[in-house]
Amino acid sequence: MSKTHPRSVTLSLKKHLRAKGVVSVGDGFTACTASVPVKIQRRISGNWKSVGSTTTDASGSYSKKIKDKPGKYRAKATKVVLNNGVDICLGDTSPARTHKH
Repeated sequence: MSKTHPRSVTLSLKKHLRAKGVVSVGDGFTACTASVPVKIQRRISGNWKSVGSTTTDASGSYSKKIKDKPGKYRAKATKVVLNNGVDICLGDTSPARTHKH
């Protein structure tokens, strides 16, 4: 039987556009926070488009430099299955953040 681990992802935008954040897991199962693929997305013409991707470090933090364009951004951590399906790290999307010049 598999066990699901709920995750959350945060996003903050720094000047000259660096996307930073943390992936955390509610139940403390740290395998769901390290080496997590994170997509940085920007809202373009009503759709979310990937503008960068990165991977979290051992503590769940990530940082990615992206093109400095105004608009709405979000971070998305995709669902990952570990240990031959025993553990399922659920996906999550950060709240949208607006970047202005």
